[in-house]
Amino acid sequence: MTTEDTSSDGNIDEAVITFVLDESGSMGHMEHAAREAFNEFLQEQINHGGRTWWTLVTFNSQISARFEHIPGAEVRPLKAADYRPSAMTALYDALGDAITATQKRLVKREDNGNPSDVIVVVMTDGMENASRRWTHQRVFDLITECEQAGWQFIFLGANQDSWSVADRLGMHKAAVADFSADRAAAMRSMDDANYAARSYRTSKAQQEFYSDHRGKSRYEYDEKRRQRRDRGTSDRPKR
Repeated sequence: MTTEDTSSDGNIDEAVITFVLDESGSMGHMEHAAREAFNEFLQEQINHGGRTWWTLVTFNSQISARFEHIPGAEVRPLKAADYRPSAMTALYDALGDAITATQKRLVKREDNGNPSDVIVVVMTDGMENASRRWTHQRVFDLITECEQAGWQFIFLGANQDSWSVADRLGMHKAAVADFSADRAAAMRSMDDANYAARSYRTSKAQQEFYSDHRGKSRYEYDEKRRQRRDRGTSDRPKR
């Protein structure tokens, strides 16, 4: 068992990790890749060392908390029977529920010291089309609040403009990866997620970068991003 270290701000040197995984029908063609990617992230973050506390939320038309705030050593890898894509994509409801549940757990821990690292990973291949309780604006405000509190967001999106999607969700200091819907690209995007999480846990600084595993060059994307910022335009909701 590892001992708890205290960081310079008095928080406990450990990580709370919430993984929000799309289980809608459109993920069916990459069902195995999604499971493998989650399992890879789980193992890499445990191997990094230190204590980790894990929550896995899957979503389609419904939101399902598969396990909540359990030690990394108790999390078992996903198997075929654990992940069966179907139905639609309630992305806003999944994010809103997962993030507010994480906030509540952190409040309960305050008397004993909060973790130094809070990480939220989102893996999806579709656009919102089924949420009933959470709106775009509410999710945007919630994520903005959490980023300002120092949380690390990691957004992995298949077959979409993930930077724009993440930006519209309020993820402005996030690690973002685009990938095509195949195993090799999914695993490369998860390598980026692991890099971002390890760097954040080591440096205690939010990691903001973009990578594209759909064949486009990093330069092409960076130039696109620069032009958008020079124009002063953004996909963020108007306040």
